[in-house]
Amino acid sequence: MPLDTAGLERLARTEDGLFKAIFSRMSEPERVAFGDEQIESLKNACGRLHWDKHPVDIRLSVPVLIARYYLVLLAGPERRNAIRRKDERARHHFWRWGNVVFAACCVLILLYVIVFAEVMLIRALFTDAAPE
Repeated sequence: MPLDTAGLERLARTEDGLFKAIFSRMSEPERVAFGDEQIESLKNACGRLHWDKHPVDIRLSVPVLIARYYLVLLAGPERRNAIRRKDERARHHFWRWGNVVFAACCVLILLYVIVFAEVMLIRALFTDAAPE
């Protein structure tokens, strides 16, 4: 049974962001064609797609010049199967310019920290060992 106006209003008040995002990308005739059971089934499927908690979950929003960029670092045990990992590797290549620039910046920062620490350690050793 297609949705009536009350059904569409009820649908607009749903709390599931993924469900809202999927449904908002549909045309009006497609949305109206969904019945109550189909909508509930779609909501349940979207609800199961949420990420579990990760041991490492860092989310930052960084201002850079006139824009803001976000950075997400998630880490935890691998739960994806081999087919899914292969598919995601094919869709999200590492060797993109943004990834390479970011990795290079991380390496440069790490090298700077290591060199700075060594210089400070050498300075501390020679300062303490200098004769008076």
